[in-house]
Amino acid sequence: MSQKDAYMFPIIGSGVLFGLYVLFKFFSKEYINYLLTTYFLLFGIGMYVKDEVVVAAKLVIFSCYVVGENRIFFSHSISVFLQVPCL
Repeated sequence: MSQKDAYMFPIIGSGVLFGLYVLFKFFSKEYINYLLTTYFLLFGIGMYVKDEVVVAAKLVIFSCYVVGENRIFFSHSISVFLQVPCL
């Protein structure tokens, strides 16, 4: 964290708090609760899917790495050295 970031922290924090005040002033509590719930639900689903894709790519899908002119394929933690192009 730089010194500039430390100086900007109170300004950004004040802006966020003022924005929340204005948001609650003009919209009902139920609408804001629905909006935040939807946001965190979609964000959580997105992170879960991203993590599962990474795990699936490591465990199920064949991975291919280029080493010189040869390719190395990894599948289910078993490596096989092949001299064929990656798909």
